[in-house]
Amino acid sequence: MISILRIDKILKVEYLKIIMNKKGQVTIFIIIALIIIGAVAGYFAVKGSLSSEEEVAPEVAPIVNFVQECMDATLENAVYKIAEQGGYYNIPKTNLIDVYGTEISLYYLDSEKISPSLNKVEKEIEDYFSEYMNYCLNFSAFEEQGFQISKKNLSASGKIGDESMLIKMNFPLAIKKGESVTKINRFEAKINSNIKKLHEVSEEIVNSYGENPGFVCLTCIEEIASKYNLEIKAAPLSDINVILFSVADNENELKWIFAVE
Repeated sequence: MISILRIDKILKVEYLKIIMNKKGQVTIFIIIALIIIGAVAGYFAVKGSLSSEEEVAPEVAPIVNFVQECMDATLENAVYKIAEQGGYYNIPKTNLIDVYGTEISLYYLDSEKISPSLNKVEKEIEDYFSEYMNYCLNFSAFEEQGFQISKKNLSASGKIGDESMLIKMNFPLAIKKGESVTKINRFEAKINSNIKKLHEVSEEIVNSYGENPGFVCLTCIEEIASKYNLEIKAAPLSDINVILFSVADNENELKWIFAVE
């Protein structure tokens, strides 16, 4: 589906609010209460969260599960945030344009394509993930239960798949309670995501636009939307001389937003 919107001055800000609508805001997790799961169930639950053959004692399973929940939620938030900012966590000044108070990634400027590569998008997701995981990983509730937890700085490596996003995290933990010490180093999380498809579509749109800058090829855009089964919206904003694009995977509430000049 394609929508070409010509919006007057009164509706411009409201339109921007609509296309910038996202699934959710960044959530900072604070543990209020802990439900201790059964030892055997906990043991099997955490095995899938470790990226190696590391095994953990059943009594530390809730801690590993907590780390996994942080990873899953932070990765999902990272994907949505980077998508709505056109592939960036921190939009470079050379690619940034202010659209009615909102920072938007600019993909075409001075007859030059300046959109991010897929590898760059992966790096931006890694940066977001690493920063917000540090906020999420607060072990004070476990320490109040008698656990002694030492940790080292985390590092993350991401990989965008055809329909998924995988993050691997190196995060050395030493968990001690009584005489028992458990050491864990590696974790991973994977979510379903069409972020690769949205990036590919944005590239096709910009390539099409570059053939005739200043104009939106309706036929081209509709063909792209039909090819990928996505919704594409374009809003020419004549007062700031840009065209704003939104590429939406409505099934997963994921939007990729960028602009061209």
